[in-house]
Amino acid sequence: MEGLMSAVIIIIVILFALTGIAAILSVVRFGKDKPLITIEKRYRDRLFNSLITEVVAVVIALGWLVVDQVRDNNREMQESNEWKVSIEEWIIASQSWIKEPSGLCNSNLRGTDSRRGPFALAVDDDEPDIFVIGSILDGLGVLKTLTFEKHEPNDLEAICWDENKWYYATTSHRRLGEGQDLTRMLLRFMIDPRRWKDPDYKIEAETRDIAQALYNYLKDSCGIVIDTVLWNKKSKLGPQWHPYALEIEGLAHMNGDLLVGLKWPLDDSGKAILLAYNWETSAFIGHATLALNGKGISALAYDSEKANLVVIANPPQKERTNNRQDYEFYLGESVGYVFNWPHDQAEPSLSHKLAGVSYPNSKLEGIALVDGEEVWLAYDGPEHLLVKETVARVRLSPEND
Repeated sequence: MEGLMSAVIIIIVILFALTGIAAILSVVRFGKDKPLITIEKRYRDRLFNSLITEVVAVVIALGWLVVDQVRDNNREMQESNEWKVSIEEWIIASQSWIKEPSGLCNSNLRGTDSRRGPFALAVDDDEPDIFVIGSILDGLGVLKTLTFEKHEPNDLEAICWDENKWYYATTSHRRLGEGQDLTRMLLRFMIDPRRWKDPDYKIEAETRDIAQALYNYLKDSCGIVIDTVLWNKKSKLGPQWHPYALEIEGLAHMNGDLLVGLKWPLDDSGKAILLAYNWETSAFIGHATLALNGKGISALAYDSEKANLVVIANPPQKERTNNRQDYEFYLGESVGYVFNWPHDQAEPSLSHKLAGVSYPNSKLEGIALVDGEEVWLAYDGPEHLLVKETVARVRLSPEND
């Protein structure tokens, strides 16, 4: 564009010069005693009109160049400001780091400039808050912590978004029969995409205790009785490995219903249990069992465009602290599975495994599919990580697609 404008200006200047020369020649004297050379009025008028037109064209062209230069300066200033924002966000992230990431999901939140998004949401099983996760330079970091208006849920394990307006989060429900209300919460809430950055913004959430419905459904439909003593007795490794009778760690939204993934218990054949829950009817409406090689569900994500359910699995045992042998058994064992689950299919069918999602000293606890191009991963364990990968690297679709 700049080269074209330069050529246009050069042509206009040349024409302007030729017109000026012609104007001078029309009034110059050719010799001492020679009369003034003039031309007919109609030619003089045409010459004058041409001169005025060329002057206007030059002014317009120069104005165009000035506007274009101002636009370039503004763009450079904006990019400079964005870099400044990135540095500021990096500083914020270095001071506000998520300690025990336990769940992750994509969101409808973006920055004031569309290039500053997208953002994901994360939960921490030691904090009753929602963390906004975003790109910081070449990585991921916590940009803001959102608190609930009236509730302080304990042991948040999973979060999901319905790709419209509602977010859902759940605690582990691990103390199902002990009356611990803060660990027995299913939450539904919205986040205002225009106000979430305000310093005093808080989340207003609906809460629901699904403990009794969960207990009844597992007992009546799955043949599983949630009883701490019973499950400790069934554990071959002893009660220290299974201190809880129940652990919810996966949550996803699919076709209007919630998918609730259990890390523990497994069913009698060693398969992981996936439950379907309808918020409107307050009822569990179905379940499926997934063969995850003896592992339980730690995270879920549903790709509605491809009808794929991503399942992150980890060993269902609980590691003991400060024990290297336990870490070697329990950590670095995260596996990702992709199940195809169209709306008209009763149960999911295994498609393939993910690649490169296991870290030696961590366990994968959350996954978000961001804009169809990136996969964001949240790891818990001795090393807490927020990782950004490409879809191609972890291969969310089979290689032959």
